[in-house]
Amino acid sequence: MDNYFIITGAPGSGKTAILSALAQQGFSIVLETAREILEEQRAIEGDGVYDRNPALFKELLLSRAISYYKAHQYDNNLVFFDRGIPDIIAYADCFDLPRGAEIKASEKFRYNNKVFFAPSWKAIYTNDEERRISFIDAKQFGDNLKQIYESLGYELIEIPCVSPGERAAFILSNVDTNEK
Repeated sequence: MDNYFIITGAPGSGKTAILSALAQQGFSIVLETAREILEEQRAIEGDGVYDRNPALFKELLLSRAISYYKAHQYDNNLVFFDRGIPDIIAYADCFDLPRGAEIKASEKFRYNNKVFFAPSWKAIYTNDEERRISFIDAKQFGDNLKQIYESLGYELIEIPCVSPGERAAFILSNVDTNEK
């Protein structure tokens, strides 16, 4: 889908703030599925969380990501995704799980070839209730993401480490806003 743009990168690299800036300008955004699933599963004491059953968590991520991809298939406007289906391959690697259906899904459900990558940025990195990994591990996750997206033939465009508004403007300057 040429109008689907992924914003991905290391955990804690400011993706959500960028998406918020894009939403304030009227663009459609799809928030990260991981936090949604964690919140839902913890609320019901479910097993689909990374620290209980990482394989189930990965499958829930994939199912939700495909659902969100399909939910916007008739939207002719630009849609910005906080992470894409290929990110689930990095989750599999992070949890030492075998790569599975996320490989085929990454090939079947393609996004615009331009993928915006938010690099590790120590000055803004924080831990919270769900983001418990160290900055070094977050950076390693991001480095793996780069390799995954490149191996799938995507063009990575690194987002500069500036304010969220400037980062959103950078992304828009690299996107044809009439692109459909």
